[in-house]
Amino acid sequence: MQAIRAEAIARDLKVSKGSFYWHFKDVPDLKAKMLAHWAREATDAVIAEIEAAEAPAQVRLRLLVYAATDERSLPYGGLLTDGAIREWARFDATAAMILKSVDGRRLDYISGLLSH
Repeated sequence: MQAIRAEAIARDLKVSKGSFYWHFKDVPDLKAKMLAHWAREATDAVIAEIEAAEAPAQVRLRLLVYAATDERSLPYGGLLTDGAIREWARFDATAAMILKSVDGRRLDYISGLLSH
């Protein structure tokens, strides 16, 4: 697993290191915010969108499949993002904890749809 360094991120984005620290306390803060954003966008927002349809469970399950495979995740790395997070979680306890929570939320939602 390659280490993330504030200096390298700032250099790649062509901003100052101070700019990085304006937005994030440190690299662990960046990682925590990345994981929180992923959990919110890849799970919570998708479930909320599907539930807003107020459709029968079978239709919501179909909408979930579409949501999991459509282009909404392209700005975040597309369909490879979940795999990258899972790989990250193999080496990082915080990522593993967030992944376990997201997987639980996803499985609970699918179980609820299937039980209707």
